[in-house]
Order: sequence, then C-alpha cells, then structure tokens
Amino acid sequence: MLHLDPSGIDKMLKYENEQRKSQNAPTILSLIPFLFLEHAASEKRLSQETKAEKGRADSRDEADAHNTLRNYLHDFVFIKSSRNEIDQLLNCDWNRNGRLHLHYCRTREGKPIRLTEKEMTPFIALFVEQRQKFSFRPYGQDTLHQQTVHIKRGLFKDYTATVMKVTQTAEGIRLTLSIPVFSNVFSLNLYDCSSADVDVPGGDLDQVFTPYFVQNMEQEFFAILRRKVFRRETPQTQRQDQQRLDECSVFNYLKFDTADRQTHFQALMLLCATLRRDKPAKDTLIRELKAAISHPQVLSTDEEAFVTAILFVATKDGTLRKAAKEYCQTHEVTLQSLLQLMPLIKEIKTR
Repeated sequence: MLHLDPSGIDKMLKYENEQRKSQNAPTILSLIPFLFLEHAASEKRLSQETKAEKGRADSRDEADAHNTLRNYLHDFVFIKSSRNEIDQLLNCDWNRNGRLHLHYCRTREGKPIRLTEKEMTPFIALFVEQRQKFSFRPYGQDTLHQQTVHIKRGLFKDYTATVMKVTQTAEGIRLTLSIPVFSNVFSLNLYDCSSADVDVPGGDLDQVFTPYFVQNMEQEFFAILRRKVFRRETPQTQRQDQQRLDECSVFNYLKFDTADRQTHFQALMLLCATLRRDKPAKDTLIRELKAAISHPQVLSTDEEAFVTAILFVATKDGTLRKAAKEYCQTHEVTLQSLLQLMPLIKEIKTR
C-alpha cells in the first residue's frame, strides 16, 4: 500500500512497464485505484469532521456512507505485487526525482502495512460496489459496549467485531459493529447487523442486547428531563430531544420476561409520553402503572418506588413524591435508576 500524488499515476505505470518490457522484466501487477487518506492526516481530518457534525442534527449513522467517505478517500492506492517489485517502484526515476513522492504506508509501530486477500475482498466490495452501509474512522476510539460478536455471513464472515451501538427497531435489535482494518490503523463501522448476521457469545441477540438498549434509552430520557428541570434547553437541543422522543415512543410494543423489567420499561415509556406531551399515551400508561403498584409483592420494592417517582413526574401529585422520598430515606436503595431520578424530582414543583 503506497502513498502518492494521484496525478500522473497512469502515466507513471505506463512508463514503468515500458521500461520493464524493454529489459524483459516482469511488469507491475494491477494497481487498484482506491484513494485513501494517510493515517496522520486522517485522524486530524476525521477529528475536524466529528466536531463539525456535532453542530448538525443528522448523525453519522444516518449519513450516506459513500458521501461521508468521499472526504477521506484521498492520496492512497493499493498495489497487488511482490515486496521486491514495490521496492523497485519506490526506487525508480519517477519517484526519486520527487514527482510522485511514493513511500510505504506504515502502522503506528512503523511497519509497512500488508493486506491479505481476506482483508481486500470485503474492502473492495464496500468501497467500490458499496454493498453495505458503513462509516470509517481511526481505530481505538472507545466502544459503547465491550461485547464482541462473531460475524457469520456477509462481507466480513468469520471476523470478530466489537459492538459500537445497539438500536431497537420494529423488526428487532440492530447493531453497529466496529471491525479493525489495516493492522488496526483504522476501523470500519458496519450498520444494521441483525441476529441473522452475527453470533453472540452467551445467548440470543435480544437477550444480550435489549438491556443495553433500555439502559441507553433511560439515560437519554433522564438527560432530557434534566435539561427541562434546570432550564438548560436551547432551540437546537429542543429539536433534537423531540426527535429522539418521537423515535422512542414507537417501542411500547416491547415485552419483557419479568414483571420488574416490563413495568420499569412502561415507566420509561410514561416518562417519554410526558416529555412529548402525548396525553392519550400518558393517561393510558398512568392507569396501567397505578394498577401495577397497587398489587403487593408483584414488583420489587425498589421498582415500586421507581414507578412511584415516574408517576409523580407525570402527574405532579405531591403525595407520590413524598412516598418515593420516604422510601429512599428508610431503605437501602440499590436501583441506580431510582438514585439518579430522585435529585430531579426534588426540583419539580407540585400542582
């Protein structure tokens, strides 16, 4: 893999192969015209792009992969040839006179990067044929989850990937996976991978990742509530929050395997409906949750207190807040959701 000024590539190859033919030497094998960014420059450019995207409502996930990458694919080609032939290319007159500026692309450890057919085949399919939605970034960024999965079909069959994001859709769980490429210099993020695409160590895809999804959604709702309670909203955050709440409101069909998990999720959907000002959904969920906490021993005491706190947010009934506060004062609370919610409900005025 070589870095060069893209101008004159065809002319250089034609000249070099004419020289080789005149010397009865083997010609250089095909140059695959992938243009790619140098690592040091890519980190800077990708960092700048990430900062710019923070000011836009549309996320990288929703961006068209090819258009996103077009800004990064620059100044690189891949050459399929032997190391000796590439060394000859580096030492040819066209390179030594400074017109091409060829040199090896190296890893962070300084070693030239060599790619296998296994690495190149899916890469060609992604960049040239655009068979799958993906994005591209420097490797080593923190992952959202430390869960790994084994890819069992598609372009990256038999690869191991790290989960970057978990998304719930009407069709089920969808994953964003990160796959290191080019000796871990870069990684590709693949979107919309389902249970048909991956094997999850330790269980079924829904069993493993649904708790992640619920936890992430809960933290988003708490952040939106915090902005409202402390009046830290801006027109931009209001639009973004409303869009996210609208997206999450469709998940009320989800069913869970225990009463605690099901009721906890219903409480989150009530919080969502309250923040969206969706009165029909809010009224229905209030009735269901009041019925759930009216039956003793159905829920754990922590979950019952959590539901009570959410009902206060929805109704502004001071007796509900008092009940939740008294519970926290008299019990050793282990439910983190309740502990995070209590400082917020203390700031909400009753009716």
